[in-house]
Amino acid sequence: RAAAVARQVCAGACLEPTAVSAATAASLGPSSRSAPVERYGEQEWQMRCKLAVAYRIASHFSWDQLVFNHITVKIPGSQKLEGGPHFLINPFGLRFDEVTASSLLKVNLAGDIIDRGTGPGVLLKQGFVVHSAVHAAREDLVCVWHSHHADTTAVCMTKAGLLPLSQEAIALQGRVSYHPFEGT
Repeated sequence: RAAAVARQVCAGACLEPTAVSAATAASLGPSSRSAPVERYGEQEWQMRCKLAVAYRIASHFSWDQLVFNHITVKIPGSQKLEGGPHFLINPFGLRFDEVTASSLLKVNLAGDIIDRGTGPGVLLKQGFVVHSAVHAAREDLVCVWHSHHADTTAVCMTKAGLLPLSQEAIALQGRVSYHPFEGT
């Protein structure tokens, strides 16, 4: 059952928006996967697919708040590139269940768009602020997941924050960070 749910939730996450039927793709020759891999490279394309799937899983479990949450990943090896490191993030205006690997934006640490993907999407810079701060402070991290999930929001709004009152909370002791609100 879990595998069936995963297939349903993740269906289409790595497809190009102009994907064609299997019969049409076969008649065209190279697979529809070759174009994005040529454009982005194998490592970046894999990260794009994984991130698109993460957005869809978040949507499935209602860990999204319309278009105001974000998940970012650092592209492996991009810190060696000019203006690196580079990150992938959803374009503002797409719901989590609409995000595809091709629609993701590639940005640098300053939030400048390096690649718009397949759409006219813009970066919600206010949303990227917390991500860039975490990525800058923790170069070892690959992914930052920022959520407004109701339970998480309630805990974060308390003065004391996450208290070590359960095994789950104790496991996170010393591993939770807070970023001050900077307004929008």
